[in-house]
Amino acid sequence: MKPEHRRLGLLGLILLALPLVWPSSINSDARIWISIAGNSFQPAELAKICLAIFFAGYLVRTRESLAHHTPLNNTIAPY
Repeated sequence: MKPEHRRLGLLGLILLALPLVWPSSINSDARIWISIAGNSFQPAELAKICLAIFFAGYLVRTRESLAHHTPLNNTIAPY
Protein backbone atom coordinates (compact mmCIF):
# COMPACT_ATOMS: atom_id res chain seq x y z
CA MET A 1 0.00 0.00 0.00
CA LYS A 2 1.31 3.44 -0.91
CA PRO A 3 1.87 5.94 1.87
CA GLU A 4 -0.65 8.76 1.80
CA HIS A 5 2.04 11.45 1.75
CA ARG A 6 2.98 10.44 -1.82
CA ARG A 7 -0.56 11.12 -2.98
CA LEU A 8 -0.47 14.49 -1.26
CA GLY A 9 2.73 15.34 -3.12
CA LEU A 10 1.06 14.60 -6.44
CA LEU A 11 -2.03 16.57 -5.40
CA GLY A 12 0.18 19.53 -4.47
CA LEU A 13 1.82 19.54 -7.90
CA ILE A 14 -1.55 19.33 -9.63
CA LEU A 15 -2.84 22.24 -7.54
CA LEU A 16 0.17 24.33 -8.53
CA ALA A 17 -0.53 23.70 -12.23
CA LEU A 18 -4.29 24.18 -11.96
CA PRO A 19 -4.39 27.98 -12.56
CA LEU A 20 -2.57 27.48 -15.86
CA VAL A 21 -5.32 25.29 -17.31
CA TRP A 22 -8.47 26.36 -15.43
CA PRO A 23 -10.23 29.40 -16.90
CA SER A 24 -10.42 32.24 -14.42
CA SER A 25 -13.13 34.87 -14.45
CA ILE A 26 -11.25 37.20 -12.11
CA ASN A 27 -9.93 40.28 -13.89
CA SER A 28 -6.40 40.43 -12.59
CA ASP A 29 -2.90 40.42 -14.01
CA ALA A 30 -1.94 37.53 -11.72
CA ARG A 31 -3.30 34.16 -12.84
CA ILE A 32 -3.12 32.50 -9.43
CA TRP A 33 -6.84 32.48 -8.64
CA ILE A 34 -9.38 29.99 -9.91
CA SER A 35 -13.15 30.22 -9.73
CA ILE A 36 -15.32 27.20 -8.95
CA ALA A 37 -19.11 27.52 -8.53
CA GLY A 38 -18.88 31.26 -7.95
CA ASN A 39 -16.18 30.96 -5.29
CA SER A 40 -12.59 31.87 -6.00
CA PHE A 41 -9.49 30.65 -4.20
CA GLN A 42 -5.76 30.26 -4.63
CA PRO A 43 -4.88 26.59 -5.08
CA ALA A 44 -1.26 27.35 -4.16
CA GLU A 45 -2.31 27.83 -0.53
CA LEU A 46 -3.66 24.29 -0.35
CA ALA A 47 -0.64 23.03 -2.33
CA LYS A 48 1.68 24.42 0.37
CA ILE A 49 0.02 22.24 2.99
CA CYS A 50 0.05 19.16 0.74
CA LEU A 51 3.72 19.59 -0.16
CA ALA A 52 4.74 20.23 3.45
CA ILE A 53 3.12 16.93 4.49
CA PHE A 54 4.74 15.17 1.52
CA PHE A 55 8.25 16.39 2.40
CA ALA A 56 7.73 15.57 6.08
CA GLY A 57 6.78 12.02 5.14
CA TYR A 58 9.76 11.79 2.82
CA LEU A 59 12.14 12.89 5.56
CA VAL A 60 10.66 10.37 7.99
CA ARG A 61 10.99 7.58 5.42
CA THR A 62 14.62 8.41 4.52
CA ARG A 63 15.77 9.38 8.03
CA GLU A 64 18.33 6.59 8.37
CA SER A 65 20.05 7.17 5.04
CA LEU A 66 20.17 10.93 5.65
CA ALA A 67 21.67 10.42 9.12
CA HIS A 68 24.58 8.36 7.77
CA HIS A 69 25.35 10.60 4.80
CA THR A 70 28.69 12.40 4.88
CA PRO A 71 28.56 16.18 4.74
CA LEU A 72 29.54 17.84 1.50
CA ASN A 73 32.03 20.18 3.13
CA ASN A 74 34.35 17.21 3.80
CA THR A 75 34.44 16.24 0.13
CA ILE A 76 34.95 19.66 -1.50
CA ALA A 77 38.55 20.72 -1.92
CA PRO A 78 39.44 24.19 -0.61
CA TYR A 79 40.48 26.89 -3.05
